[in-house]
Amino acid sequence: MNAEQRSAGLRAWLLPLRQASLLLPQNAVADISFHYEKARDRQGKPDWFHGDLYWHGNNVPVISYEKLNGQAYVPGHHKEKIAICNLLDASGNYPAVGILVRAVPRMLQVEEGVLLTEESAVKDSFALANVRFHGESMIIPDIQKIGREINRTL
Repeated sequence: MNAEQRSAGLRAWLLPLRQASLLLPQNAVADISFHYEKARDRQGKPDWFHGDLYWHGNNVPVISYEKLNGQAYVPGHHKEKIAICNLLDASGNYPAVGILVRAVPRMLQVEEGVLLTEESAVKDSFALANVRFHGESMIIPDIQKIGREINRTL
């Protein structure tokens, strides 16, 4: 493989969850954090909202992707990590959303033609697609839909 072939494709973040992994383009993930303030008063808040993260002068809601999709979320034994994802809708209240992940996210190079759509997989409510990459199932989340839900609910 020459340098031109290696540069073809897309750099992406793999965000490991409890039961699955999310796959997002490199520019969708702004930062990785290890600290957030858990919500003390959860009255009137959805169960997928876990708290806030103060990031670059803004409050960023921290959520569980699993709970947002009606699935169980069980915190691990280690401190949770937060992938801070850009929300591109400037009309909303938040510039980003923090998604709880179980391990430190890692960067992948997704070559053209290697990412396969899993048509038979059940798609989450907040997913754009289910895909397979080098034999591993992944979810491409709909960050814009997540942002709309956050702005509507919080």
